[in-house]
Amino acid sequence: MNSSVGNKFKVVIIRAGPAGIGVAIGLAKQGIQPVALIDRADRIGGLPAKYVAKKKGIPTFMVWTRARVLFGQQYVELLQQKLDRTDTRVHLNAQVIS
Repeated sequence: MNSSVGNKFKVVIIRAGPAGIGVAIGLAKQGIQPVALIDRADRIGGLPAKYVAKKKGIPTFMVWTRARVLFGQQYVELLQQKLDRTDTRVHLNAQVIS
């Protein structure tokens, strides 16, 4: 299948991990929209999305935010909520070929 994002976006970001999501959110705050976020994975979040908080487990990925600890998937959920408030179109299971 050959699909394209087209030229309807001011910015195209490749990879939907925390950095890519953060850039999309930052661009939205600056009024730069619409944005396309492209990743070859089947969900956003990159590496943190693979870490689940387990009872009595050792925190393998965590982030401090406003005096609380968020584990990988919790952090991705927070980023998703922020991303949902922007005009960012997410393309998963996609590749960029130059």
